[in-house]
Amino acid sequence: MLFVPSLAFAVNWPETPCKDTVRSQLKSWHTRATGSAIFPSKSYDLAYRFPTSTIGQWVDIEVSKKETLIKKYSRKRIQQVTINHNSCIPNVKNKSLGTISSSDNMFTDIDLEQLMKSQSSGLLYFWSPQMPLSLSSYKYFKWAADKLKIKVTTLLDPMANPEIAKRLARKHGLPLSKQVDSLELAFRNFQVHYPTMLYFSKGQFQDRVMGGARTKEEYENLLVSVVNGATRKPSSAQARSKPLNKIIQECPEDPSTYRKLIKIKDHYPDGIGYFQQPISPGRFISFNMSDHGAIFDLKKGISVSSIVYEPFPTPDGRFITSGSPLRFILVKDLVEHGKDEVEAKGRVYFQDRSMGGWYQSVGVVNEDTKNRIVTYRALTANSQGVMRDYKVKFTKDWIPLEFIPVQPKPIKLCKEQRRTRLGWPSFDFQMPIISKDGSELSTLSPSKSNPKQTMKFWKINPETGECTEAGDLGTKASKGNFSFDGRYFAFTTGDSSLDPERFNNDKDYLKNNYIYVFDRQTGISTRLAQNLKGHNVGFYPGFLPDDRVVYKAFIKGKLYIVIEDFKKMCQKK
Repeated sequence: MLFVPSLAFAVNWPETPCKDTVRSQLKSWHTRATGSAIFPSKSYDLAYRFPTSTIGQWVDIEVSKKETLIKKYSRKRIQQVTINHNSCIPNVKNKSLGTISSSDNMFTDIDLEQLMKSQSSGLLYFWSPQMPLSLSSYKYFKWAADKLKIKVTTLLDPMANPEIAKRLARKHGLPLSKQVDSLELAFRNFQVHYPTMLYFSKGQFQDRVMGGARTKEEYENLLVSVVNGATRKPSSAQARSKPLNKIIQECPEDPSTYRKLIKIKDHYPDGIGYFQQPISPGRFISFNMSDHGAIFDLKKGISVSSIVYEPFPTPDGRFITSGSPLRFILVKDLVEHGKDEVEAKGRVYFQDRSMGGWYQSVGVVNEDTKNRIVTYRALTANSQGVMRDYKVKFTKDWIPLEFIPVQPKPIKLCKEQRRTRLGWPSFDFQMPIISKDGSELSTLSPSKSNPKQTMKFWKINPETGECTEAGDLGTKASKGNFSFDGRYFAFTTGDSSLDPERFNNDKDYLKNNYIYVFDRQTGISTRLAQNLKGHNVGFYPGFLPDDRVVYKAFIKGKLYIVIEDFKKMCQKK
């Protein structure tokens, strides 16, 4: 399976030296005019990626001071053209990839081309048996697609076990699906998440893939927006609905005084989308790419290290953790040495194979700075939903000496709440995240008083893993984030009932994904990201220790990290 950086179709052919030669080559390959910025390789400064008019053929452009390198990728070979900036003479090389076989159970570029020729429009739905939300939300996606009379083709994770997938597909009402083996879909980042959806019409793809599980209403809004180019307005009944037990506060119309924007370099892709987390005290951000994680240096404006998938920092900023199995790696090592050296020299300080699963998060239960001992509490969302504490002893320079698991084995979380199976198998919580002090967690979970899924807060019994409800956000939300003192909770949502005024007046509501900060003491939610005029304003906002909120935003096709001081902003209102 081929992984590539996330794509944001926001750039045209770059202005390069030897412009006429470069453009002549691009035209000869029928390269489309709109593409995206990607990571450059080591010897180059800028890099871009463009589709061509042929399914399964893509073009990369890399530019340095000395030369421009153009590559065309196809199933059978890579064509490479190097253009020296002094002579502007192209040097052509071809590299054969040999014969690549694919079984009848695989969905290839040939299948994709035939599908797009046989249907005037359609939707591709990518799922995996390892991602329960891609199974449970399919019925809602299919309902919305059927309502709009759009045909759906389901496609399976190429790494999935076919027999397990077949059994779960029958259980959840999915048709038999071929596994993806398509260069075109790989380059479009179709395999970045589960579920992922992609729309095509009249032989052309929608530029961006759509990721993430949704409700019926959210799927319908999304698909109407994709098909018609405008977000559906809510019905009159929906427009009259009141916010669910919350007051929405919008602090000044011009919050620029209390907001810092850090522009990400043009070559940087829009991979900062999944599980982005500021690393205390705030110089670095960990985030997810299509097949790995990275640490971004906000001061230098560059990515300083590639690391494991779905990286999540500890609140003290010392470790990055990864899931399946749970691993702890020093941030300092990754920044100074990089992933390869870290792994080669055994700098993964601890891993717990009994803590499987993804969506891990970690809190600091206790910190004894005098004796250099820190106790961490980790949560992973595997098929059981478990937690475990670790006592870590450090040197005077804060280098780990030993990891000691406190409990003999992981503790099952919230056993008494497991009434239904709406999310993870045998575990009705979805998108859990632990508080910074490890005393609470948040989940999407149903209750008897509110059968709809809403974000809930739970107090954890550290001895038994039992959970006591400690609050209800009252709306469906993405994987949110606790502030360091636990008072505030930052989240994004597509639930129009939370903020009907903004939903009615902003045609790009679902694209913008407004950020809200919920004050758990007052019940007031503050709307952030005002007047940015960007799209995909950012899933998974995070907090700095001083309660400033960190998120991403696309503004005029450029990617920014935004740091917003909502407390000062609202005090001045």
